[in-house]
Amino acid sequence: MKKITSIAIIGAGPSAVSVYMELVRSQHFNLKNITLFDPLGLMNSSGFISPSESTLTNTSVGVTSLSYQDLMDFYKWTSVKYQDKGITATDFVPRSMVREYCLDRFHQAKSFVSVFGCTTEVIPRSVDSFSWDGSTFTVKDSTGSQHQFDALINATGVEQVEPREDLQVSDSYISNPYPETTFIDQIEPQDNVLVIGSKLSAIDVAVALGNKGANITMVSRSGKLPSVRDALLIEPDQRIIAEDDSNIDSLLTKLESFVETIENSECDDGALLLDADIQLCESGDNNWQRAIGFFVEQVNELWPMMDDSQKTKFEKLSQPFFGRYVSAFPIQNAKKLQSLIRSGMLRLAKGDVSDVVSLREGMLVGHQALEGQHYDWVINATGIMSKPLTEAFQQSYKAMGAEFNKYGGVVIDTDAMRVEIPESEVPYYLIGGAAKGELLVLNYLRSSAVQARKITDDLIRLTKCESSKLVSEVA
Repeated sequence: MKKITSIAIIGAGPSAVSVYMELVRSQHFNLKNITLFDPLGLMNSSGFISPSESTLTNTSVGVTSLSYQDLMDFYKWTSVKYQDKGITATDFVPRSMVREYCLDRFHQAKSFVSVFGCTTEVIPRSVDSFSWDGSTFTVKDSTGSQHQFDALINATGVEQVEPREDLQVSDSYISNPYPETTFIDQIEPQDNVLVIGSKLSAIDVAVALGNKGANITMVSRSGKLPSVRDALLIEPDQRIIAEDDSNIDSLLTKLESFVETIENSECDDGALLLDADIQLCESGDNNWQRAIGFFVEQVNELWPMMDDSQKTKFEKLSQPFFGRYVSAFPIQNAKKLQSLIRSGMLRLAKGDVSDVVSLREGMLVGHQALEGQHYDWVINATGIMSKPLTEAFQQSYKAMGAEFNKYGGVVIDTDAMRVEIPESEVPYYLIGGAAKGELLVLNYLRSSAVQARKITDDLIRLTKCESSKLVSEVA
């Protein structure tokens, strides 16, 4: 393998910026070029370009850092950039602020690495395919142009899949809730709006609709919202999994007991449950929130060690836990939804999200618990209909000899985030959505920072191996 001096990153969102910064930090003296491909440009994905102050991160400032080794990086940036706001490490801030932070850090890193002779380019095009000839990657972009690199990192996130193609013909059906600026001005006060979903995307939409004075129905399989938190930090002393407990079966037993306790203690009324969650959060007794951040890090390390039967059991057990607690949302927005419910502007409903509404004679009509209801707008905010790879990318992976797991993700060495190619160490890496099934938690900036560190560590190892080989050949 030749020396790695040029690297392509497919994607230009937070994961891409995180791995770019790690490359600059650790390899600025070796690299000659880093190129990012993204048709939207740098940090322009729909989830981050919303100008709304209510579209919040669901992780605190103290854990929303691009840097693996410096959890304070985002906090330090806010302390300088928004000194007048008095932001603390526990605060949840607008996603637009995270976007601004990522852009600032990217351009700082770009300026730094340029001094060492490394160029950085962001090409506003998608990648159609890529190939590996044993020493070089050839990347073909959407214009047909070809580019050569020594290493390749896929940071594309996931491809959204439309769950209700039958509703696409209606101008009143919105398939993507982000950014809300694309549709919110069309909503009139008193409009009846059905939001499909009840997790973070749906919550963002409901808050925005509430500000417009709309009448909102939020429907989901559970009819409940996630729990409520006023902080999410990484606190190793607050453990769900004991430090000396490496027995996965023991973990599953503990999780089973915990989930059973949750299910037995909760009421079925989503509105009453929200009231109880807010009250618990304000009391300071919701101790579970202090354990979540470190739990996610532990689970991502344990997941690859599980066999198929353990993974199946863990998934079944963890779904209610992740849905309620790992996906818990900020108390600021919880109180806004509580106010909307109490004023009669928001209703929580339970139903099959795949068949809860249909188009009849040009009108959007509800089914099941929503039978007979007519809606001016229907917004899909399920956030679950996605797949890790496009069909074109799957073909490129197959041509390289890569394998896929049962979740549709690419099989990788999770210690290095490197794609496993038979009998070869190809410098091809994944970060984020394409690694679905190889790691459990991917859509989380801290997880991206951990993955970015693993990638750069492996690149350093490959570079050292090549240098040692050259020295031995000269000797």
